[in-house]
Amino acid sequence: MAMDNYESNKFNSILGLNVIHSHSGIGVYSGKLRNAMGINLISIPLDKYKAKLDYPGKIVYPRYPKFTSGWLFNRLKTREFIKNEKFAILHYTAPILKPIRDNDVVTFHDLYMFEKRDRESIASKLNRIYMANIVKRYKNFNIISISNETTENLINYGFDEDNITTIYNYIDPAFSKRNVKKIENSILTIGDDWWKNSERIDKIVRGKYYHIHVGKNKADLNYVDVDINDMVNIYNQAEVLVRMNNFEGFGYPPLEALFCGTPVVASDLKIYHETLNDSAVFSNFDDLIKNIKTAMDEKDKLISNFEKIKDRYTIKTYREKMGKFYEKLL
Repeated sequence: MAMDNYESNKFNSILGLNVIHSHSGIGVYSGKLRNAMGINLISIPLDKYKAKLDYPGKIVYPRYPKFTSGWLFNRLKTREFIKNEKFAILHYTAPILKPIRDNDVVTFHDLYMFEKRDRESIASKLNRIYMANIVKRYKNFNIISISNETTENLINYGFDEDNITTIYNYIDPAFSKRNVKKIENSILTIGDDWWKNSERIDKIVRGKYYHIHVGKNKADLNYVDVDINDMVNIYNQAEVLVRMNNFEGFGYPPLEALFCGTPVVASDLKIYHETLNDSAVFSNFDDLIKNIKTAMDEKDKLISNFEKIKDRYTIKTYREKMGKFYEKLL
């Protein structure tokens, strides 16, 4: 669902730079930033194997090397991508491209990119080392952090607190309660990535709850290639959203579900406690069955608790905070 542009032309001297497709959190963030604030946005599909996916804004395709994806190589060519653009400020929607000057804007979503993982591949290790080097170049930037947790992590990583402004993401107003028939005793999971644990959840709930899944992993009912209208109906259809991620940068789905009046069971992550407060049931895998029932039984209480905090995540609040941030720089 497209948003109305914010005060036409007010921030059109700001050029957003995105490199991630619209099926990922950063790509979603980039498109929502453009729609809410009316900035110009360029998307550069750095990886040739993902070049055919959807990207927000104007797409600028790089030259891809013959034998590799181009993901690492193309990050260094920022100047080439924007050589025909006019702008006063660059807003990097994630710290991935090599920045070309100080005092522009960058959004940090999390710092998981720096964490060493078990059984790390050579490519993953090189990517982590590269990212650590690139991110140092953003230390003098005007930084937007999407959560207090990310802000705290940036400060611990050596960034100046005075350069950081925390602004929560907003939830599209399309996510709301609808008169959709609930599937009795149903739970919803979203996404096939390994860290979202949908297959593990399926094994736990099999025979106990009806499992709806957005993606291709095993479930009782699968939805694929859905749009935002479909997602609103799916949230309204399910009795509980189960979000047992191993890690999370911000987490749109739990908030989207709550705006649709669907209670949430979430993994016991610091970011979820920050964004959801007492409007969700936090769980480990051992207690998941019990906590799904708790969420169903205490739905009214959980949704009532969310009513107290939901204004944090409206487009109105987002525009007010982003507008003040941009105005200080122009």
